[in-house]
Amino acid sequence: MSGWDHNSFMGAGVLVNMERPIVAEANASPAFDTDTWRETIRAFRQPVLIIRFPDRTVLGANMAACRALGYRESELVGQDAAILHTDYGRFLRFGQSGQTFGEVGEPFSSCGWVKRRDGGILSSEHLVTPVATSDDSGIHLSFLKLDDCPEWVALYHKMRSLTAREEEILRHTLRGQGAKTIAIELDISYRTVESHRANLLRKLGVRTTTALFSLFTRPELRH
Repeated sequence: MSGWDHNSFMGAGVLVNMERPIVAEANASPAFDTDTWRETIRAFRQPVLIIRFPDRTVLGANMAACRALGYRESELVGQDAAILHTDYGRFLRFGQSGQTFGEVGEPFSSCGWVKRRDGGILSSEHLVTPVATSDDSGIHLSFLKLDDCPEWVALYHKMRSLTAREEEILRHTLRGQGAKTIAIELDISYRTVESHRANLLRKLGVRTTTALFSLFTRPELRH
């Protein structure tokens, strides 16, 4: 199953459904302890992090992840995963959106941005899945697809120009909600919603809501 789920836009990115054969394999594995999972991910060529939920502490990183993110594993282990996010507000929204999935043991995925150790911005797709552990430590494997796609990095900088209210309306819009529904949910006037939406469209360089959806689903932003 693949495709984009506009109903789950998170501010840091958009939740997506991706092919998950490696997730099925991880979930079918024995209940290893955390140290064994740390050894297991070293064999993966794809960047992988071990994250403990709900506090989202990094417990491990394979060589591919360290190389892509510019950290040594020892610099990541024990750190709050927020250090890899472009800003703390988006980190919190990512956690809030994923918490529902985590509570029921379901994988979730997103598309957005991460920050390297040197401050560089990379486009990212995360696929986060819970795995069984013998010590019941609540760990999840976070599979990363990272790229320095110029269009997606440019979109990140445009997103930074949005006000908090504009970004809030953007999230509701990408869930498929119309201006009247947004106005009711946010307890503001229809005209105010339309004004904020016009401003965010201008800042993101598009003219219509249809073009806005296309901006977040263009294939070149997902290669």
